[in-house]
Amino acid sequence: MPKRQNLIIICADELRGDCVGYAGNTDVRTPNIDSLASSGVAFLNHFAVYPKCTPSRVSLMTGRYTHTDGYRALPIHLGPKQPDLLSTLKSLDYVTAVFGKNHCWDEGRWNAMDHRGDRSPYTDGVSRPGGPTFRSHEPMPLGWDYAGARDVRSGDRVNATSAARFLTETRDRSRPFFMQFNIESPHPPYGVIEPFFSMADRQSLKTFPTDIPKNAPLCVRAQRECRTGVAIDPSHAREVQATYYGMIAEVDSHVGKVMSALEASGERDNTVVLFWSDHGDYAGQYGLAEKWDTHFADCLTHVPCIIRAPQWHAGQRVEHLSDHTDLCPTLASLLGIKLPFGVHGRCLEPTLQGQPVRDAVFSEGGHEKAIVDQARDHIGKWMVPEEEKGKGFPKNKTYYAHPESMLRSRMIRTHQHKLVVRQTGDNEFYDLCDDPWELDNRIADPATAADQLRLFERLARWGLETDPDSPPITSIGA
Repeated sequence: MPKRQNLIIICADELRGDCVGYAGNTDVRTPNIDSLASSGVAFLNHFAVYPKCTPSRVSLMTGRYTHTDGYRALPIHLGPKQPDLLSTLKSLDYVTAVFGKNHCWDEGRWNAMDHRGDRSPYTDGVSRPGGPTFRSHEPMPLGWDYAGARDVRSGDRVNATSAARFLTETRDRSRPFFMQFNIESPHPPYGVIEPFFSMADRQSLKTFPTDIPKNAPLCVRAQRECRTGVAIDPSHAREVQATYYGMIAEVDSHVGKVMSALEASGERDNTVVLFWSDHGDYAGQYGLAEKWDTHFADCLTHVPCIIRAPQWHAGQRVEHLSDHTDLCPTLASLLGIKLPFGVHGRCLEPTLQGQPVRDAVFSEGGHEKAIVDQARDHIGKWMVPEEEKGKGFPKNKTYYAHPESMLRSRMIRTHQHKLVVRQTGDNEFYDLCDDPWELDNRIADPATAADQLRLFERLARWGLETDPDSPPITSIGA
């Protein structure tokens, strides 16, 4: 009986879908990622289900939306009773290895890995040594989270080496393997060592728009007020974007190292490879940095997704919509395994023959009011005296000054339109064909009423399809 196919998942934390070369960005250098796209299938319209790390990573493993099982926050990891792709592979005698930050599994599952990086499941393992920092703008406002030409991701290089060694030296060659390599970059702080720092030409860079949208929602206005400033210096945004591109170039070097090791291992033709990102990053767009739980602009939700599989023809580019829930059933199908749990996602194989598997993608974020109020009170207790409350780190200041910006929100996106519905009522509607940068919120425009109603109804049906039965129902009777 032939050995089962192996699986490698490479995740770059906070990588935008428009910031890779194969997607048409000529300012960023990603030759290894582009090569992977050429030898695999690139899903060009792939979207995150939550603009934050842990919920999106959990969704990949379960094939389910985050609200269904309650994985809506950073510290909530997959518990021992939650079935997922990893536990399925372990039951089939796969060697398991995860290098880089966890942000997915609880401590028991994390410690049960056959091989893993030396990272706590609840910390990101960021290395921030001292040393000279290049700043083209002095001082750079704190809200930009800018570090310049500083080594803030030495752990990524350690984990890339460990992942490569696993492939070529340390794994049990008699068993199939599952390996996940989680790269911390290009997550802020925005900093990277040379030669990557200087790779993007600051002068010729095609910059993202820094204006906020017309009729911008509270979450955007609050971040500009508390994080980067109502009136920003566009050169700050340019510097952040260029440094973000440098971080991506270093990510690309790690991808190249792992793919070279796979080639050297002799397992290339028996291994499925997924390259993706959990969510995106502002990287200067809208004059903002990092991300926000309840903002669903494409810069935060549209991400790269490449699958290279021995049974798929190389070089295909798929325009059909997909999201993170689709990855688990797709990978299971490629590996020839049956998942012992229900998923919301659709296997993407039909899209290779031009058949769409979904009419819309969905994303969500935020928390119930009691939790938001509790978080605000917690921040307030250590921001003393009274007149200093909320004046600390700009992100915490935003939480404290505008807690309602973190209330629950949901997005539906089609190829043409995007609708965002929030508890606060500051909803959004964009025509993406006319307004790809999402700068004109037309929620109050009567001309869009029919399209809004159609998306409202589809969003409601999605909720009905995916709302949980808790505790799980095993039978239905009179």
